[in-house]
Amino acid sequence: MKSLRAVGLVVGFLLALAPAASAADQLWWSNYAFPRGLSVGGLGSGAVTQPWTASTPNGTAVDMTGGRIFIADYDGGKIVSVKPDGSDSQDILTGIGGSLSGIAFDPVGNKIFYANGDSIGYASVANPTDKGTFFTPASGYVRSPTVDTVSNRVYWVDQAGKVFYLGTGGSGSATPITFSGCSLTRTYSVAVDTAANKLYVSGFDGSTGVVVGANLDGTSCEVLSYSVRDFAYGLALNPETNRLYITGNSFDTRIAYITLRLKTTTLLTLTGPAVNQPSYPVITKAPKVQAATVSAGVVGSSLSCDITWSPGIVGAFEYRAPQGTPTTAWQRNGSTIAGATGATYQPTKAGTYSCSQAATNFAGTTTATSTAAAVKAMAAIVKPAGGKLKFKGGKASIKVKAGAAGKLVVSVKAGSKVVATGTATVTKAGTVTVKLKLSAKGKAFVKKGGKVVVNVTGTPTGGQASKASLGLICPS
Repeated sequence: MKSLRAVGLVVGFLLALAPAASAADQLWWSNYAFPRGLSVGGLGSGAVTQPWTASTPNGTAVDMTGGRIFIADYDGGKIVSVKPDGSDSQDILTGIGGSLSGIAFDPVGNKIFYANGDSIGYASVANPTDKGTFFTPASGYVRSPTVDTVSNRVYWVDQAGKVFYLGTGGSGSATPITFSGCSLTRTYSVAVDTAANKLYVSGFDGSTGVVVGANLDGTSCEVLSYSVRDFAYGLALNPETNRLYITGNSFDTRIAYITLRLKTTTLLTLTGPAVNQPSYPVITKAPKVQAATVSAGVVGSSLSCDITWSPGIVGAFEYRAPQGTPTTAWQRNGSTIAGATGATYQPTKAGTYSCSQAATNFAGTTTATSTAAAVKAMAAIVKPAGGKLKFKGGKASIKVKAGAAGKLVVSVKAGSKVVATGTATVTKAGTVTVKLKLSAKGKAFVKKGGKVVVNVTGTPTGGQASKASLGLICPS
């Protein structure tokens, strides 16, 4: 967790999340039948637009940070990348073979994973020549990969009613998930929410199409809804409304969502280009800030505005990461500090400080502002009038009045010669005894006697060092 903090300090408060979002949450899908292409609409109702057309789209994934949408072309054996408005179409991977059924984007590894029936393949977005086979099953027809960026796993289903996962690195054997509480004879798509320990699967129970939910290990499996059609290709989770979106590819013309708590299914009311054999939905949203902290400090300490933004639930096809670096501004006593736009800021005046960040992606813009952090003037750690030096039994010590917590470094000089040194950690303001180590010249000085100068360097916790001289002292 990144946080807004004063480096080395301990006083913390919660970040005040004050999002100001624009644009709208959207549902995208591959429209397999005429009009074929990439379609987008609202999460409940409204007009559908089709910014890009393709021959047989059958898989959708999103790179929010790059501002791109990926579509799998079932018959064309290729994966295409487009901007959200449908422009700048690029074939980023070709010659895969037919029967493409689902793709997933890994924002951590910047890779695409795809299913083409007999295997799960991968390709680097930055370098498409870096490609290959990720997993080949001994038998069965695989489809619907998804990438869980929390556990760094790739999940997929086969046609025999099974769900598998394997680490994104591709090493080792795939692990099957055995369901307890429900039975599937076929599986068509999977979505994963690791933070909630949930796995969602569409399939066939032997008599009809169903959507089930279970723990990640397959336990506590239960039927959430009987599908729109027998073959529901694609699931996408909207955690804020507790809705799981499903598309029924097989000769269906409808999209629906399941309200998970109620286990009810609701059809979307969409207008515009026909919804015809929709598949593999994804949800895009404006950025969302995660929890952060802000700490109080002192003048001269460094404040850091490291606010963490949510990537969404990538494993469940919900995307909301910012595109590019969020813009930062700093405020003192509620007023913007001119020119203060960096990730860190070093205050030169006491006051209340906060920072704000605006993050943008193609779904909208969100601004988050932190709570105010109290920055105090630096307390003097050394009070010059407070020194009392003692030499006793070949040992030396000095009592110093400290005005704040921090560290003291003491040097005792007789003329130009250092006769004793010592350090002490101060946990709170008050009188501190610093034990001194005598040098060889210091031991001689003890026998001889005379006046010394005591210099003290004090560094407050999280602040800058300051020096003070306790003047000529005649040791007692």
